[in-house]
Amino acid sequence: SGYFNAGFLLINIDEWNLNNISSKAIEMLRDPDWVSKITHLDQDVLNVLLNGKVKFISEKYNTRYSINYELKDKVDNPVNDDTVFIHYVGPTKPWHEWADYPVSRSFLIAKAASPW
Repeated sequence: SGYFNAGFLLINIDEWNLNNISSKAIEMLRDPDWVSKITHLDQDVLNVLLNGKVKFISEKYNTRYSINYELKDKVDNPVNDDTVFIHYVGPTKPWHEWADYPVSRSFLIAKAASPW
């Protein structure tokens, strides 16, 4: 039980395919009545389809960070030495060309050092 965000998923592809998750998700997203009831399209659909079939892992693998944090006077930064992956939430992402924030510079330095 519980609600997960779809920003970082580790998927058992065999189970995913066996249960036709992709087809079921697309079918749900084609239903305008159903879509009108949800706010986070893929995320909400996956939460419905995978209810009770999800294993939650430590948040250090999906530390949520909003660039809006940098616009506020006092916000506890969720990123720490234990963080493995940062999930940038919200509309502004550090890779947007127009995003000029401290986290953007840190992201671009890390990206330049990455093989990807």
